[in-house]
Amino acid sequence: MTLELNITLSQEIYQKLEQYAHNKNLGVAEAVAGYLAENPPTLPTSTPSEAEQLADLRREKKAFLAMHPVLHKQHKGQYVAIYQGALLDHDDDYGTLYERVRAQYPHQIIWISKIQDTPLPEIVVRSPRLEPIE
Repeated sequence: MTLELNITLSQEIYQKLEQYAHNKNLGVAEAVAGYLAENPPTLPTSTPSEAEQLADLRREKKAFLAMHPVLHKQHKGQYVAIYQGALLDHDDDYGTLYERVRAQYPHQIIWISKIQDTPLPEIVVRSPRLEPIE
């Protein structure tokens, strides 16, 4: 069974596909279909358990805390992404960093934090005092 698919590509990606197809002496659609048949995308076989995700998060937090003095000197004010205990990427903009990291590691636990003077600033939440109305 075959299905027809219409997709929108950037000019740059399409030019690369054209070159790939030319090198294989195929049309672009045939080259893409052949490439995907030879190199099928891999999907996660199972979702990590909550305990595994928590263990990964703790590992990344521990690495971040250990690396903070060096990160503070090199990347103060920037956002950093920590993955498998190492600095993965950094950027001045959280959203840009997040999108870039998620594109590369879509289903992984990654610690993203802004480098400030203290690694984990204290957060104070004030709650209202409730008293009966008389």
